[in-house]
Amino acid sequence: MTVVPIEEVRRRRNPISPQLGVPPAVSAPVLLAESADPPPPVDHRGIILPWLLAGLFFFSACMAGTGWWMAVGPDEAPPAKADSIAAAAEESAPATRPQRAAIDRALADLRSGLALHALSKLRKVQAENPRIPSIDYLVGLAAVQADEREVAEQALVSSLAKGQRVSDALALQAALAAQAEGGSADTPFGNLEPAPDRLLREAVEADPANPFPCFELAARLRARGDYAAAKEMLEAARVRLQPVDAHTAVDVSLRLLELQEKDDAQLPQMPSDAAAPADLFGAAYLGFRLGRPDEANALLRKASDLLPPDLFAYLAADPAFAPFAQHLRQVWASKL
Repeated sequence: MTVVPIEEVRRRRNPISPQLGVPPAVSAPVLLAESADPPPPVDHRGIILPWLLAGLFFFSACMAGTGWWMAVGPDEAPPAKADSIAAAAEESAPATRPQRAAIDRALADLRSGLALHALSKLRKVQAENPRIPSIDYLVGLAAVQADEREVAEQALVSSLAKGQRVSDALALQAALAAQAEGGSADTPFGNLEPAPDRLLREAVEADPANPFPCFELAARLRARGDYAAAKEMLEAARVRLQPVDAHTAVDVSLRLLELQEKDDAQLPQMPSDAAAPADLFGAAYLGFRLGRPDEANALLRKASDLLPPDLFAYLAADPAFAPFAQHLRQVWASKL
């Protein structure tokens, strides 16, 4: 699977005309640019050809597999890799809709500090379907926060055995090991690396894109006075950080989607006290829809003052604002 950087995602969503003069702070400007020229026709060959090749490859693989099975006969065992793939498939089973809802409620409890409530709900879901991907890790996470050490250890061992959330599970094991050593970051046995440090390094290796084990290891190194190594880990965390605040992006996108689905007659009044990013973007969208672009622009300027430039540019490129690209240009012009 190819991971596309967020800058490229923004560029693909809404390329901006270079004449707009977007500030250099925005590494990948995404505001919509209106053009008098009609869009070029879509070349469906570029879409259909990869799927056609994939289908041919799949068909060839199936025929080759059938021929191999007929050649070796039923008495000859298939390779161990096939057994491992089948076993992995048996270990996973998607959650039902009620189970997903229960997990969402448990995670909301966990974010609110209600770790015991979250743990109870997650363990109930785990008992109903222990093959839900990452359910063992989530139980371990809630158990660590609820100070249920034995439950946490068992859940994390199970998560690692299944190869699920490996980096995060190792980081949680490091937290348990740190609790066991009494919170001290000192090396207990000569020059041997402490268990929490070793587990955190394993977590970094298991998922090089995860910044959080780097943070935790940097904190332990600083506590021991190893500032050079701590700085190295923090620099490593910096390059792993996602530039877009996921919570803000989701909140804004959901608010805009809810408003976008409404007919003009169903739209609410523009709020007079919008302050949070989701409220500001929602109110700005209402302003555009209600024919009050000056007020909408003022709200977007307020949002741009609250948010990092790249995050504001990403959110301003939401599809809901596509019909109002000309008005969005005015926001950027006022910032130059």
